Amino acid sequence: EWREIEGKIVASAITRAIARVAVGQGVETAAGRDSIVGLLVSLGLQAGLSAADTPDTRSWEALPARVVLERVRLPAGRHSFDLRARGVSVRKQIDVKPGGWGLVSLMALR
Repeated sequence: EWREIEGKIVASAITRAIARVAVGQGVETAAGRDSIVGLLVSLGLQAGLSAADTPDTRSWEALPARVVLERVRLPAGRHSFDLRARGVSVRKQIDVKPGGWGLVSLMALR
């Protein structure tokens, strides 16, 4: 799914960057190329547009279809885990300190 929309996302980011530069150049041209006020207003507008242009990273496409959690009590020491999901297999190791905890994760994209 990411490959299908990747081009649109990249094109959108490039378009926004060009628009910011164009606005900055337009303000500088309107104020006069040698105008310090025009330069400052241009930089301020470009910075404001960049700050407002935070992409929405809470996309529904990034949410997992399934989340599996398991909690296991283990003694302190080194532990190995073989994790498998959706055709992905990995071996992970963690060191659990006395009274501490550890986390082992596996993300398997489609």
